[in-house]
Amino acid sequence: MTEPVLAPLPRAATRHARVAQALIDEIARGRYAVGTRLPTEADLEKRFGVSRHTVRQAIRHLRDLGLVTARAGIGTTVTAREAAPKAVLSMNSVHELLQFTKNTRLKLLAKSEVTAGDTLASTLRCRPGEAWLQLELLRTVPRMREPLGLVQVWIRPEFSSIADEVDRVHTTVFSILERRYGVELRELQQEISPAGMPAGAAKLLRVKIGSPALRILRHYYDRHGEIPQVSLGYYPEGRFTYATRMRMSLGAVPS
Repeated sequence: MTEPVLAPLPRAATRHARVAQALIDEIARGRYAVGTRLPTEADLEKRFGVSRHTVRQAIRHLRDLGLVTARAGIGTTVTAREAAPKAVLSMNSVHELLQFTKNTRLKLLAKSEVTAGDTLASTLRCRPGEAWLQLELLRTVPRMREPLGLVQVWIRPEFSSIADEVDRVHTTVFSILERRYGVELRELQQEISPAGMPAGAAKLLRVKIGSPALRILRHYYDRHGEIPQVSLGYYPEGRFTYATRMRMSLGAVPS
């Protein structure tokens, strides 16, 4: 029986994406069952008429989807028939970010009043000794079995009454500040970085301590240039994708 090769590629598709999609379809149909191994890289190169680099990119994509594991000397093993659901944030504006957070759910796990020491003050961009309300929230998405992430939110103490409302409404924490106190968002600063999952978050998110995570720190500025809210979230690898789109202005060349 002759093996099928890649169909003609649309302009928008990369060769490794087409290889990956062919394998995804075959895994879904049961050609490669969970627990079995995919063909070797050399066999896939020959079958699809592509380079080893292309094959490895395709396998990496399958691994990112949670469909396979790849280990040197063992090969590529199928671990799931379908990719696990993943939340995707496509943020090209503050509006899109707030819309994304509205489509998730927050469960209040704990609340406490904290006094900022040197380390926390640096995170909050405040003076040491200032008082804040700290909320610990579990972020979920209705269609996902596992929690999406763990978020700590710090709020100025004069807004502390919103804590009782956070997990009773499907909205953002900042939206509650806007509605109840008239706080107006003027600027959002966001820092995204890779991190190891902290112990407390790991237990709640059902992953290993120190496992790969996405760390997202956000500072919300009001119209007076003050910070009424700060949030710090940890998201396990494979459950969350951050995407953005950038357009060049005419005549602009990045350095």
